[in-house]
Amino acid sequence: LADQIGLGKTCASIELLSYEDCLPAIVIAPTHLPKQWQEQITRFAPDVTTHITTRVRPYPWTEEQPPDVLITNYFKAVGWAERLVAEGRYKTLILDEGHELRHFDTERYRAISSIRASVERCMLLSGSPIFNYGGEMWSVMNIVRPDALGSRPEFVREWCGGNENVGQTGASKPKVTDPRALGIHLRDTGLMLRRTREDVGRELPP
Repeated sequence: LADQIGLGKTCASIELLSYEDCLPAIVIAPTHLPKQWQEQITRFAPDVTTHITTRVRPYPWTEEQPPDVLITNYFKAVGWAERLVAEGRYKTLILDEGHELRHFDTERYRAISSIRASVERCMLLSGSPIFNYGGEMWSVMNIVRPDALGSRPEFVREWCGGNENVGQTGASKPKVTDPRALGIHLRDTGLMLRRTREDVGRELPP
């Protein structure tokens, strides 16, 4: 979900959490946002229980049962990944500011990829999924739906000028040759929804 800032990406994902078959869920957000996520879930889905991880390494649950939504940040997710995968109970993964995953050759990316593989559905939120190079979109979308844009070499050949070595670790990063066409492809295939204030102006409150 790549809506422009201020259009309610967080609320849209909390709506997803209102469906029983989407719970339990994991929310991974930047370091400064877990408390805000907990407050917003409590506001819009008051029956959904939450827990924010307080340590880098997993610890035993003190509640009678694990929460409906486990909230953590990208740094702590690396330490929690093995535990969350082993539990095998989570159905949904929500990634806030998902451009944090634009680098595919990092420990963080590998850890969150393993969590993604253990859940049924994934929703990634980012108003700016690409920071510098169009090739970063492959990394982001490969978390949302693995192989949706093919393997990395296939993506580079199709969208970045045909050099299979471009974008590998230690090499120059790939630039998408036709960003507009890629955006249309992502929207047409249902992989990305992006709306601007102009698109939904009449739906916004004062």
